[in-house]
Amino acid sequence: MSPVEIYDEFERCLPDESRIVHNRRGWRVGLIAGAAGMVALLSGVGVTNWAITSKFDGLQGKHIQRGEEKDGGPTDCTAGNGEVHKFTVDGVTRCFTLVTPESAHKPMPVVVYFHGKGSRANVACRRGTELAKAAESMGFALLCADAYQDWQFPRVDGAEGVNSDKPQPCTSDDTPEVDYMKKVLETVQGDGETYDSEKIYFQGFSQGAMMTSWAATCFADQIRGVSQAGGGLKLAKAAVTEEWCAGSSSTRCSVGVTDGNNIPGGSCPNSSPCEYFPIKTTNKKNVIGEDLKWCLFAGCSDYLLGSTLSQDQHLGAEGVPHELVFYDSPHQAPINWMPKVAECHGWDSTPEVDEEPWLEKCLVNYDNDRIDLGINEGKICEGKTGVECGCPKSCNEDTCWRKDCSETCEFCTGGV
Repeated sequence: MSPVEIYDEFERCLPDESRIVHNRRGWRVGLIAGAAGMVALLSGVGVTNWAITSKFDGLQGKHIQRGEEKDGGPTDCTAGNGEVHKFTVDGVTRCFTLVTPESAHKPMPVVVYFHGKGSRANVACRRGTELAKAAESMGFALLCADAYQDWQFPRVDGAEGVNSDKPQPCTSDDTPEVDYMKKVLETVQGDGETYDSEKIYFQGFSQGAMMTSWAATCFADQIRGVSQAGGGLKLAKAAVTEEWCAGSSSTRCSVGVTDGNNIPGGSCPNSSPCEYFPIKTTNKKNVIGEDLKWCLFAGCSDYLLGSTLSQDQHLGAEGVPHELVFYDSPHQAPINWMPKVAECHGWDSTPEVDEEPWLEKCLVNYDNDRIDLGINEGKICEGKTGVECGCPKSCNEDTCWRKDCSETCEFCTGGV
């Protein structure tokens, strides 16, 4: 393995919510240099396979010990705010936290939020968090879902992901999350005086964004809309056609192999027959019979930016109504994104949106300063998809920066 390949493997294994700042080139250089040392070390001791043996554990981590994972059970949903609902799914105790603002008009909308890898429900739902404060000020109920250790996605030949033989696995035999989501929706739908069952929205970050993709596809006819950040979709094998790569923003897109994205935890690896992870998203009707709309949020220096762009490209190809908004950030949820979410979905009462954080493209920020793509330098070509202006292999920042699209691309991140 080359140092760069070792780095890419390290990137794939990063915990979703480690919040490592990726928007500084020095991180990547240092990590690649470290990877080179690792190559020498592993070669010296005769080790040919390696893996990260510990997981991030902190404010956003679960109860994880080195070498083993333990789910916190109902305590993962104890937030000191809202109600804890617990029940049994697949032989284990599961839970969620439901925050219902007393001042909200009834029946109120509901946002079901899916946390990232290694996190838990009470991180987002505890009093004083951005989402909890938004629920109070904007008048919606916040339901924080909780994974059992991590979200459990459908598998094909033992690997997380799906293929064209069964592109949308949505039964209890495919994953326990089906029964979990049924409990979530039954709770909300069972109290029509308090919650508006025609205004249930799924939303998630990182691995939670992947869970959002799966859940929104399987339960589309019971929800109103979808929002996600820090992840979305990975394509591989037969799903990555010549046409796909021609329209991709990834410089690492390889026909018949990969869309260029590495997913933490080894989901949809090259060794598996997986073609989509976590599911093949398609155009679906929502709870009121309209096309289900997706609102995508993409961090310019997020190491999973490519996954969000793949979702954007795929939804476009499938004719799915959606919007893509960029923000200048590494792998972390957007700050104060609920007003923008409400605007995207056309809520009846949308607070004034601060447009400063939101970008049409990862070119310059609100102050007209150039965006630092960090870890995405050389991996992602600027633009919603490469089909708009391509990514010339010979281009560099001097020749590409802010040139006309017909001449080359508006911004190529150093070429390859």
